[in-house]
Amino acid sequence: MTSNRVLYSNVKPYAVPARLEDLHGPEHGLLELPVNVYWGPNPVVDLDTDDGVDKAYQSVIQEGRIEDLVAILNPNRLRSVWADLLIPGRARAAWENRFPALAASFRATPLTARQPSTRSRNGLRKRPPGSTSRASAANAASRG
Repeated sequence: MTSNRVLYSNVKPYAVPARLEDLHGPEHGLLELPVNVYWGPNPVVDLDTDDGVDKAYQSVIQEGRIEDLVAILNPNRLRSVWADLLIPGRARAAWENRFPALAASFRATPLTARQPSTRSRNGLRKRPPGSTSRASAANAASRG
């Protein structure tokens, strides 16, 4: 007997902007996520840390409206972290269908480069001792 059961995860709509250039979110600093995007404890994220970027970008891609995406996401930052984001397959497909360059960057990043061992079973990132965040490394490189 085949079930006609429909799961919400199979029909949930995901907002996707018309163009990446429409995204005007900050690249650095502290950001408070709106309650419709993140309703957990401590909605403030630090975009200068990997964990802060992951929390903000994963939350807004999964739960945000177009106006949330535009206000929170930064197109350059999105391109740089796309392969690392833990988002539902349907959300990833919607974004990659609209923006094939994101799909290319995801497929071009070898699984070993995505550092799956730095994530615990619950999906939270564990940074190896002595390592720095992407933002810290970029800031250090720009200082010379």
